[in-house]
Amino acid sequence: MWLILCDPNDESAHWAYEQFKRRGYGPVELVLDNQLVDFSTSWEHRLGRNGVQANFRLADGRQFHNQELRGVLNRILFVPQDNLSLMKVEDRPYVQEELNAFFMSWLYSFSGSVLNVCTPYGLSGRHRHISEWVWLAQQAGLPVSTYQQSSQGAVQGTFTHPRLPQPQGALVRNLIAIDGVVVDDAIPSNIQKGCFHLASLCQTRLLGIDFFVDYQQQWSFAGATTYPRFHIAGERLVDQLARALQMI
Repeated sequence: MWLILCDPNDESAHWAYEQFKRRGYGPVELVLDNQLVDFSTSWEHRLGRNGVQANFRLADGRQFHNQELRGVLNRILFVPQDNLSLMKVEDRPYVQEELNAFFMSWLYSFSGSVLNVCTPYGLSGRHRHISEWVWLAQQAGLPVSTYQQSSQGAVQGTFTHPRLPQPQGALVRNLIAIDGVVVDDAIPSNIQKGCFHLASLCQTRLLGIDFFVDYQQQWSFAGATTYPRFHIAGERLVDQLARALQMI
């Protein structure tokens, strides 16, 4: 069995789930983060010499064991916070930290092929400031514009998907790399090579990488994320995801 973990509003994860089912890949199950926190009926979590054993049952009767899963597409960003409102205000930070630690432990315990592995800096891959992404992109040999940071802030995008300010007249090109291979043939070879090195440096199997392309077709790094939008690459991404998850 394969598992897709996400939040209820994750359109990319729902899209991947439907595409896998349509192609007959699987069996695959979609589990929402609020189902885990608000609607699970039992959890068994054991840490020992043989590693972590995690077993949970949902309210709809589905049951999962971490060692029985052949692959996981992990898109969980944060532990749902809705139940914290029922607790005393002074207890909430402690409970939140305990839930984060619990989620990190069982998300890291999967034995099959995982996209993306949980880290202490992000439940579905490490969240990085744009300055760190720029530094890594430069180390990977990608073309990078001069980066400056001020108190006014020059970062655009979101916390999970930061991006440099877009130069006037430049277009944004969104790419997705799986195991270092970009799911797009129509890109310069140096960009393909640089994306491979960037994913390797980040130790991230599933990575979204953005570029600015000017009117002279010159590419420059714009940002990256461990939480890419799948519709960017279209249906050709589905088979690549399935191969990475060892479905085919």
